Amino acid sequence: MFYFFQPLNHIRRVREWARRHDASVSLDIETFRLRVTRGQQTAQFFPRFAVDTGAGLAYSGYFGERGPFIGWLPYELKRWPIASDKLVFKQYCKQTGLPIPAYWQQGAPQSEHFIVKGQRGSFGQGIRGPFRADHAHALGVVLNDGEYFEQFIKGECVKVWCWNGRPTAMERLSAPFAVGDGRRTLREIVGTVRGSFDTVYDLDVSRDILAWQGFDPDSVVAEGQQVRLDFRYATPFDPTVINNRDVLSQQSDIMRAQLQQIGNSLAQAIPDELRSHTVFTVDAVVDAHDQLWLLEMNSHPMVHPANYAPILDDLFGIA
Repeated sequence: MFYFFQPLNHIRRVREWARRHDASVSLDIETFRLRVTRGQQTAQFFPRFAVDTGAGLAYSGYFGERGPFIGWLPYELKRWPIASDKLVFKQYCKQTGLPIPAYWQQGAPQSEHFIVKGQRGSFGQGIRGPFRADHAHALGVVLNDGEYFEQFIKGECVKVWCWNGRPTAMERLSAPFAVGDGRRTLREIVGTVRGSFDTVYDLDVSRDILAWQGFDPDSVVAEGQQVRLDFRYATPFDPTVINNRDVLSQQSDIMRAQLQQIGNSLAQAIPDELRSHTVFTVDAVVDAHDQLWLLEMNSHPMVHPANYAPILDDLFGIA
């Protein structure tokens, strides 16, 4: 996510639009609010920051002494039910026929592989698993208040940004993994620094997914075998990537059409008074058959720089 945390990546996109359309841009360094003016019309943008709360990352609009910048929105804050509660999101998807993994809160496991998630929260906080259904009883996997079971689908993590229901950017990320060498334990492999930009990783966060694959941190894995270390969008194993990871334009026509239909449908769930001029993201997973499965919606996301051109076009009435 390093790309999002660099203000210049955001400023450049706004400046490019302003130059194309003979507009001016000003930035208040006290509040980090941005103003774009074209002719007699002005649009104000409010900053977003990611803040470590101790319990995990959260979003803030306050330009304080800590927390990286994660983009501007043309409004201060919007919230709506299907973006605040994952079970409400799932119920809406089920009613409208949007593809989602199976989920349940009681009874026997409804899928061979599953995870435990909380109804609320972002950045993959509080997720447990994956677990195998035939191991669940032995492991004592039970739900806490506000949690539910969800079918675990092995695949690539997807995050899609939408403006007014229209997809504007997409990331599609493979799961982080380690490669066995037949000699060292997994703990030794991920704890070995190979270069000046490398780091040492802690496998304690990977115990569930290692066990799901039949390993633990002290397992010696066959040479060349890949072992997944996580499955979430944001993980402790993410490399520092300075390049733009937007791959929306590289998707098939079928995938882009599906994303457009999903964006339009989810936008209709936003209350009428909030729907116009709104950014949201959709988290999903793509399986081995290129099938998209929706996981959740976020009403106050990190802003992808690709959003600014369509946002500004709409705000200033440019076709």
